[in-house]
Amino acid sequence: SSLKASKTGLKVIDQARRSKGWNKVEEAWFEKARVSRSSLMRFWRGAPIVRESFIAICETVGCNWEEIWEEIVDKTISSTDPPDIEVDISEWQELCQTMLEIRRSLTTNQFTARDGIRFEVNDDIVPVGLVKRSRQRLFDKNFRPKPENGSELYKPEEEKIEYDDFLKLFKDVNSEKPRRIAIVGYPGDGKTTWLQKIAFWVLDNTNNLLIWISLGDLKDKTIEDYLLEDWLKAAYKKRIVEEKIENNFVEQFNKGRVWLLLDGVDEIAEQPVDTLVTVARQLTGWIGEARVVLTCRINVWDDSKNALEDEDFKTYQLLGFESDQINKLIDRWFKNTKIEEVGEQLREKLTPSPENQDKLNPNWKRLKDAIKNPLRLTILFYICRRNESLPKLDAEFYRQFIEIFYQWKKKRFSEKQDKRQKLENALKRLALEGVKQNQFILPHSLVENTTNDKFL
Repeated sequence: SSLKASKTGLKVIDQARRSKGWNKVEEAWFEKARVSRSSLMRFWRGAPIVRESFIAICETVGCNWEEIWEEIVDKTISSTDPPDIEVDISEWQELCQTMLEIRRSLTTNQFTARDGIRFEVNDDIVPVGLVKRSRQRLFDKNFRPKPENGSELYKPEEEKIEYDDFLKLFKDVNSEKPRRIAIVGYPGDGKTTWLQKIAFWVLDNTNNLLIWISLGDLKDKTIEDYLLEDWLKAAYKKRIVEEKIENNFVEQFNKGRVWLLLDGVDEIAEQPVDTLVTVARQLTGWIGEARVVLTCRINVWDDSKNALEDEDFKTYQLLGFESDQINKLIDRWFKNTKIEEVGEQLREKLTPSPENQDKLNPNWKRLKDAIKNPLRLTILFYICRRNESLPKLDAEFYRQFIEIFYQWKKKRFSEKQDKRQKLENALKRLALEGVKQNQFILPHSLVENTTNDKFL
């Protein structure tokens, strides 16, 4: 069962927490009560939460919960609803919240955690900017940016959307807001981090239900099979879930209460066109009633036969980091550590003042452009933290870079060492041929001839 606070009750709680010197989402509060931050935030909004959590929140600040609660009237339940699928929205919110908790850690913790470096999505992590795409970017074969400005080739032309403005799309669920959103970008651009930001912002600021699916983990299962056979059983911690619970679950979708967060659309099929068609076919029936946010690599999304763009998806493309964001992340990684000086040296290299810009070594200028990509920036910071110094930007540095990348994607890149070496040699030949032929944008024929089966 669930309880919600009355307006009078919230005033009593507010006075009690002030007397303890706590803010409304004090960490000590939700930790002592053994509830989540999201539950405490929903409590303050007057939203229903699980009875045990409600009582713990009240008692932790010395209040009698019986003087705080008020009766819940669920106006969304029709009088024609069958009695065995009566909707208790707060229970579903708690289940979704619990299932989402494992998504708080950034994906880059996979390679940084062994050195004691861990970040969570709510650790003031700055996501890259984004734009709403009006059309697919067509590359100009004659465009030749300087090496230190190579990222200009991929930069979208549309105007940047502010972080808070984008999140307003998820504030209210109504017909004026897009029901389906695609976040696209290049490898390491921060697609998953953005999805994490959306997930926990919605969890903290709305009463919607959030369900995260890493599509690469589906294997041969459909989204429907995963939801009913895996997610629901894991949420209830049961081997068999009663039919009335399954019906209740489906009802949440049909009432438009669910946001499906689909991470890595590009990871569920060998051929890009198969990937998009597969997902499009599955977003039907009761699952099709959910709001959807998905992430996808831009080359897959831009396939000429994109089956999802016809499904009324609004597409947003990620941008690279800007100087002020890089400075904030330098503080996050290096401030108040024994190598804070290394962070300041990095700042001079990566965000130099205008008068020092031209004095930069050409190698640092190129790296400065490359680390607008969040993954590459993280790897650079990690190498600096591990070595306790700035890199020399030599072959050894780039070898470390590659090793860390393979570690980050070790599940996807499981090739044996000899095959990996052949692949890397083929890529070296491809780079050399591109330089010889003065090809900034590599044509398909060159890639195919340089990396065909006889080389691999």
